[in-house]
Amino acid sequence: MYLRSRSTTTVSIAVLAALAALATACGDGTSGPVAPAPAGSAAATAQPAAPKPFALTAPADAALDDETVLAALIASAATGAPLPSALDRLPPRVSPVRVAVRAMHDHLVGATGAAPDWDKLIAAIERLAQGDRTKVDGGALASLVKAWKAWTPEERAAEGAFAEYYARRIDLMRTSAPVDPKAVAAEPKLPMPPAMSPAFAVATEVRAGLVAVTAPGEDIPPALRAALEVATKSFTELGWPGGAGPVLDVVVAKLENGRKPTMRSLVLGDKAFEAYRQSGDSLRAALITYERSATAERQGDTARALQLARVAVEQIDATATRGRELSDALFRRAQLAIALGKPDDAATSLDRALAEISYAKLDPVQRAPIGELAGTALWFLGRFDDSARAADDGAAAFDEAFAEGNAAPSPEQLLRRATLDEVAARALVDAGRLDDGAARFIAAADRHAKLPGGDRPATTARLFAADALARAGKKADARAIVDSVLARGELSATVVAHAASVLRTAGVPGEAARLLSDIEKAATPALHEALVEEWARTVAAQGDTDRARSLFASAARSATKAAGTQPAGFAAARVFIDWAKLERDAGDPEEASRIADQAIFHLTDGPYVVELDRARKLWADLQRRRGYFIDAERVAADRVKAGPPGAQAQRDDAALDLFLIRWELASAQPNRSREALPDVAGRIPDAATRDVAVAVAKGETPSVGTLAAGSRARRLAETVALAAAAPGDVLASVRGLLRDEPEMARVALRRLAERPEGARAGLDWTAWLDLWCGAEATSTKELTLALEGGDRFLGVAPMGRKTVIVHARAGELQGFVVDGDVGVTRFWEAVHNEPSAARLRSDGDVFTNTNETLRALLGADPEERLIICIGPPYGGFPMDMTGLGPQLSRRQLIDVRDIGFAASPAEIVAAARRPKPSALSFSRSPEAPLRDRNAIVTVVPVDDTTRGRFATLVEEARRRGVETSAAVREAKKRMREEYEPDPRHPGVPAWAAFVLRGLR
Repeated sequence: MYLRSRSTTTVSIAVLAALAALATACGDGTSGPVAPAPAGSAAATAQPAAPKPFALTAPADAALDDETVLAALIASAATGAPLPSALDRLPPRVSPVRVAVRAMHDHLVGATGAAPDWDKLIAAIERLAQGDRTKVDGGALASLVKAWKAWTPEERAAEGAFAEYYARRIDLMRTSAPVDPKAVAAEPKLPMPPAMSPAFAVATEVRAGLVAVTAPGEDIPPALRAALEVATKSFTELGWPGGAGPVLDVVVAKLENGRKPTMRSLVLGDKAFEAYRQSGDSLRAALITYERSATAERQGDTARALQLARVAVEQIDATATRGRELSDALFRRAQLAIALGKPDDAATSLDRALAEISYAKLDPVQRAPIGELAGTALWFLGRFDDSARAADDGAAAFDEAFAEGNAAPSPEQLLRRATLDEVAARALVDAGRLDDGAARFIAAADRHAKLPGGDRPATTARLFAADALARAGKKADARAIVDSVLARGELSATVVAHAASVLRTAGVPGEAARLLSDIEKAATPALHEALVEEWARTVAAQGDTDRARSLFASAARSATKAAGTQPAGFAAARVFIDWAKLERDAGDPEEASRIADQAIFHLTDGPYVVELDRARKLWADLQRRRGYFIDAERVAADRVKAGPPGAQAQRDDAALDLFLIRWELASAQPNRSREALPDVAGRIPDAATRDVAVAVAKGETPSVGTLAAGSRARRLAETVALAAAAPGDVLASVRGLLRDEPEMARVALRRLAERPEGARAGLDWTAWLDLWCGAEATSTKELTLALEGGDRFLGVAPMGRKTVIVHARAGELQGFVVDGDVGVTRFWEAVHNEPSAARLRSDGDVFTNTNETLRALLGADPEERLIICIGPPYGGFPMDMTGLGPQLSRRQLIDVRDIGFAASPAEIVAAARRPKPSALSFSRSPEAPLRDRNAIVTVVPVDDTTRGRFATLVEEARRRGVETSAAVREAKKRMREEYEPDPRHPGVPAWAAFVLRGLR
């Protein structure tokens, strides 16, 4: 009996399940076809399996395989009836010669299911050889049948003896144990094989295979080369070169055995590929490429594995094969594409694979693992509803396969059934169906509890259910589950930490901290390090921002240290994401933006495409909040182009983000075209949101109509309607938009500033400027009380067509709106993009249109201290360079007054309430929150030597009793005297780069 038909096996799947995702491994790490057991093997002889009866439950091109055709052939031999008409055209997976050789050898060795009469069997095989049934093997079967018909009984016996003996030798290469060269060196004397003997050809290939697996080294020794030549010649003489392929497949698997391919295994794999190709067996050749993809994946070369999987799909497509081989290859391609962060490739492959499964009508046992893989892959892609449906389909298939009256499932199959519940539960939770997800986690826990060793996964599933309930607001139910878990005692530290995380989600971080403290008492250094991340979240929930910041930094170092300079994956990214949210909520969007960017880096080229998109949105939202709309526009456009993974709501949200950003840019920049806005608005998927955006793009006031309260579309419509609202109402509305909808807030303020002068009567200018800068609104009284002595506050908000100026000193505040100043933008670009001292000097007064107003406001008192605030995204300027007013002329004089910088009026008020620091501090950037009363910032980069020189000069002045503000002014004067411009490297002078931020 020759090798059994190559058939598909289980599909490997890794379902992540730490605190952020499920974790279950099923399957053996391989996916797709494997070489079948040979006739005459110990297993086959002891319990020979009868061919399955001929029956098609799916289209013939997907259902027909060697086993099915063999069953039809045996039935035809037993009855003498014609072959079924479904066999008139065989699909590429069927080899008529392989089926005939299998039937003939089954008969000769007496395997169950063989035809009882030689002549009837040969007649049936002859019927199979008639016509143009397939392109595989050409017309080789007809010439073989002609020779087989002439065999004598003795020759048939010799053929059977060869088939039996060499099938057992193939078994030696199927085991994991090494093959003993001495055990295979001598062969018994076998009778002379008949003419056109398939068994003899197989024998020559087996002999070559035994040399391959026993010869030392990894090359092709002369003995192996000679044996392969003999085998190739034997199959060529049969007219069936593809017959060598199955034996070579077994040999390659033995040589590699999960290890890295060797030169020998690669050469033999190439020979198998060529053998199949010469027989026209293109599908088998493609499956060699598929197996090489699996090998590359096992070796950790995911990129090469994906490349080979793509090639395998292309090769299978070229054969026009439908069904399981194509679906397996597409699933592998999807798995690998997900692992490499290529969601588009994965989604396309998954959709095709699921279509092939439906077309092929695979039986329940085959559908269950596919449902698990599809559910997990779709979860990675953010298609949560589809993920739940795929897992449910797999679960239904399992339940169908093991319904009452059928065979009982094995423990491994019961584990898969529980895992399917977990996959569906995770998808339901992430789809926002928290109650349904919790119920499925409980179902999974109940299934795990019935399995040997299932207590731990059952407990984990229950805690996931509790977390879902806590997120759904059912905190009492979540607490009840946690209490029941903790009451069991003898729990691992990991389980207790998981319980602590649920308590934190349920809003009792104090109890979570108690649990963490309990397990930390006996923690190993490794566990102590692992708990830092959960401690950071717990401490943050308790409101201790400074300690949480330190813990997140420590957790980040631990999560990234093994990766070096490479992305460390989701385990590291989730630390940075939560850390970024902490900084955002603490009022430091600049630091939050930097940390969110780190999260994006660590998710790059990974499978967590949903988390990557969320991290990108977090970063873009932070840039929007900071006023860096050009950066945010780039990321928002990329997200819309790629199509954010997840539900339709994510795609609607991304499209609206892009529209709002471009709306802000068009509103702020007079020379920016507004023509593209209707097109962007028209691409928003949700109809109601699209209608609002289209109206806004056309300059119309959209109707609120039936828009849902609190929806982004309604907030946009209400913002546009503020054009006619009272100034106080505008400020009140803007305050609610600051964090999440900065574009709406800024457009509303900009339109307020552009109203006729009379419409602005009674406007609280400090509140207006605070809101423009994204801070809590400060009153005029608070700001003027915070200013000391002769301090003056100058707020400048460049708004494109207009510029708002707020001037304050003790007990007095004035506001002005003047025509916009393009000089501000020009100056900013010169400082940060094309630093050139000559260009800066030549620009003269930056505030071209506001200069006269400023001259009148500032007067000529050289002792007054000027605190300057410029709205985002400009941040701190080296004000010594601006030419602002008569005291800061083109001669760049800095000895007339000290220049301070504030982010907003609110920062001045907050700084005034802090004690005067004993030492001058340095802030990392002009946009960082001012945590001290004052600090030095550098508005352009300076080297360490320059920074050190400046600090030394300041401290020298302070030791002489000079107060901080005057000490800074003196240090800058000294540095200006020492400054020597370098014509080769023009830029902002070092003395001008330092700005004092805050109060005296």
